Amino acid sequence: MDAAQQEATARARELQRSWYGEPLGALFRRLIDDLGLNQARLAAHQLREHRGGEPEDGGQKSQGGSVLTATGQTTSTGGAPTVRRVVREIQSLLRSVAAAGDIIDAADALAPTHPELAEFLKVYGAGRTSDAVAHYEGHQS
Repeated sequence: MDAAQQEATARARELQRSWYGEPLGALFRRLIDDLGLNQARLAAHQLREHRGGEPEDGGQKSQGGSVLTATGQTTSTGGAPTVRRVVREIQSLLRSVAAAGDIIDAADALAPTHPELAEFLKVYGAGRTSDAVAHYEGHQS
């Protein structure tokens, strides 16, 4: 990684820390631990997506492989992933562990003490993809 990429990565992590209290990679790792997910379950989900399995919410299938790695970084076989693709992967992961109503209930329970995390769960776990894309893009500038 060259100096410009390292600087951009450091800036992105700082912005994530200011918005969410920590970088999203660390937040996702903690969320995955809290939800009781493990590498085998995540691998099964990624394999299902890679093979073209229908997402449980009836939405569009991901094109190609997963864009989220175990380190929380984004990758793609064909270059940089689109914002919509990253958002769909986040939605798919959340929706693979709980139904939208359960995610909303969890978000409501978290809201008094962790409002940013509650918003994240509602937007990405139970919201429309277009709203999640707008949320994601709003936090990138």
